Amino acid sequence: MNPPSSSLLTILTAPPGSLMFRMLLIFAAAGSLQFALAAKIHGSNHSSARLVFGLVVTLAIQALLLLVEALSWGNLFLSPILLPPLDRSGTLINLVWVVWMWLFPEPVRWGDALAVGLTLAGIVLLAVSLAIWNVVDPSIQFGSTFLAMIWELFSLIIVLLGSLALLIRRPRAWKSGIIMLGLLSLGYIVHMAISLPPGDFPTAVRFSEVAAFLLLFSLPVRFLARSSYAAPLSASGATALNAPKETIYLQTIRQLEAELAGLKAQTSSLHPSDDQPLESMPSAEASTPSASRNTRADLGEIIDEILQTIGDDLSQKEITLQLDLPDELPLAAADPKDLRQVVQFLLHTAIDAAPVQGTISMRLQTQHITEAKDAVCLSMTVPGGGTIEIVPPAINTLVQRMGGEINLEAVSLKSPSFRLTLPAIQAIHRS
Repeated sequence: MNPPSSSLLTILTAPPGSLMFRMLLIFAAAGSLQFALAAKIHGSNHSSARLVFGLVVTLAIQALLLLVEALSWGNLFLSPILLPPLDRSGTLINLVWVVWMWLFPEPVRWGDALAVGLTLAGIVLLAVSLAIWNVVDPSIQFGSTFLAMIWELFSLIIVLLGSLALLIRRPRAWKSGIIMLGLLSLGYIVHMAISLPPGDFPTAVRFSEVAAFLLLFSLPVRFLARSSYAAPLSASGATALNAPKETIYLQTIRQLEAELAGLKAQTSSLHPSDDQPLESMPSAEASTPSASRNTRADLGEIIDEILQTIGDDLSQKEITLQLDLPDELPLAAADPKDLRQVVQFLLHTAIDAAPVQGTISMRLQTQHITEAKDAVCLSMTVPGGGTIEIVPPAINTLVQRMGGEINLEAVSLKSPSFRLTLPAIQAIHRS
């Protein structure tokens, strides 16, 4: 009879425990895939589609390894000699796509090409391993060969480099990714550092995989959180031009929807007709309700404050922001809190529409309406970006409440642009 410690060490490396190990990984991948599909359906964005692809690859690899292991159990249909190299290659390729899912939620050409290249390298290394392992003495355990050492070093390098890249890029939920890759790294380090009885499969690595794969559920959560606020926009009557629906934080949209319900009666007299020019709009003093009358907002200062909070969103897609701010800019006749919500909407919409490594151009300027009336104008353009949602009614109402206008001025689908115009009060000088 084997001692209890020996049974514990082989619980995940010998049937039927090894089959249960593979089923646990399949459960984690399938459960995560279900959440990712929900995010894709509700959000309809390319990020969740990429996650679905990565999880399908992960699930397919684990299902294939389970099938091969089940068929080779007891040497019934397949020779067990195939299992160790297949297990190492499947694990390595799986790691490549797990790291890819964490690192590249948005399309990045070099990242996608690297994942494909490493997958092909894993397949080539598998063919070489099978050719060599086929002529080795069957009494030798695969774990004691140099082939196993090469596979495990290769896998550890991928996990460590993936962790380093996560620390640098810091996409959404990157901390969960660091924990997952850290657990996997720990498994490989323990396997290499501690002298365990040689076998065909690495015990410590398998224990770490069971713990780490549960964190796959953190991947779709980041997209479900973003796509959950697409429904209120649709319910309020907003329509989209094939754009991603995650254009502003859920909290902001809820606030705007609540304000819209409370302002219907108050703003009914403030809505200009579609063909009414800005010159004929009421002045700031006449058009704004008493709650926001005579309030002043420095649009340039508000933009600076918001930019300090969206650094992660810009760096995730490697977006360059170009800001053209004049030395002298009038104050806007607007409530700073309301104006901040509108600018947040514009910036997050532009970030969602911008391509990876793209550019967002923002320009602030004074527009002379008449000799006695000026306006503050914010233009935002996304060269090469995707299409942008039509402005939701809640945002429109908020802007009209401030006596201004907001327009989608996309000349072409490849360069969407917003233009926000607000009544001006007085100019301020910027040194």
